Amino acid sequence: MSAKKLPVYPQENPQQPVPQQVPLRAVSPEQIFNTSQIAKYPPSNKNKRFAAFIMDSIFSGIVGKLLNVLVLNGLHLKSDGLKTTFSFLLVAAFYWVGLTLIMGATPGKKLMGLRIVNVDQSLDVDFTKLLLRETVGRVISALPLCLGYLWVSWDKERRTFHDMIAKTRVVDFR
Repeated sequence: MSAKKLPVYPQENPQQPVPQQVPLRAVSPEQIFNTSQIAKYPPSNKNKRFAAFIMDSIFSGIVGKLLNVLVLNGLHLKSDGLKTTFSFLLVAAFYWVGLTLIMGATPGKKLMGLRIVNVDQSLDVDFTKLLLRETVGRVISALPLCLGYLWVSWDKERRTFHDMIAKTRVVDFR
């Protein structure tokens, strides 16, 4: 079997030099995915954040109660305290972390036009950051007389302690 020869195409204009290959240049993720657009969104208003928190507390309370009544009553747990703790952990995992991971914000934040982003301006906050933000971060924000929540009033980027711990921020996304 003979080797197949590839056809050679003559240059259209023999006087024209053959173009040189241009070396590849590194491109930042911002140039590819245009995540730099988030910079135009201002930090969230503290009143909008508070309203979103109230809405989310009500929504997650309703979800928790439904979970307690419809699902956990069938488990026949020995104490109501254990049932309530189990319900709280499931709702916290699903509502505060899961929905934020899927939608970029909780339903209350979405209704107020807010979104959680990374400090470096990227849109997708990963699971570990959200888990840290919504568990350890929230406890630390609440401990000293809710100072971590009130800190949004003094911080120039309007971040709470749990935002600082998880390296996130909440922006007005409308």
